[in-house]
Amino acid sequence: MPPTGGYGGNTGVHDAHNLAWKLAHVLDGRAGGALLDTYEQAGTDLSILDIFCRDAVLFTGPDGAAWVPAAAAAAERLGVPLDVCRVGGDVGDPLGEFTKVYGIGLSGATLVRPDGVVAWRARELVQDAGDAIGAALARTLCRS
Repeated sequence: MPPTGGYGGNTGVHDAHNLAWKLAHVLDGRAGGALLDTYEQAGTDLSILDIFCRDAVLFTGPDGAAWVPAAAAAAERLGVPLDVCRVGGDVGDPLGEFTKVYGIGLSGATLVRPDGVVAWRARELVQDAGDAIGAALARTLCRS
């Protein structure tokens, strides 16, 4: 069957993954029940990474090392796992286009949900980085 015969198969897989991570986070107490209410609206999110993971990931620009301890502290306060990757440090960026593609500066950061959708970004490092990440995580997980 040609690729055009999939009739939305990739969308169906993405929808299933979107629901699965939200349900898992609610059932194990990492997210509020209202997260499940966001399932239908998530179909409008278009910024998708080609990465699948169990937990949210904070990607920072090459000059974003200060985000790392701030993110760890925010995740600990909320009691949720959060992976942090400094692009150009922990993760390579051979073409040097990550910051441009994700709309952040060299010291910026972007939070990516477990389904690969960008949930939040800061163009540059902010003074209250831990509070900013904590608020973004709480909103993403519907925990207020």
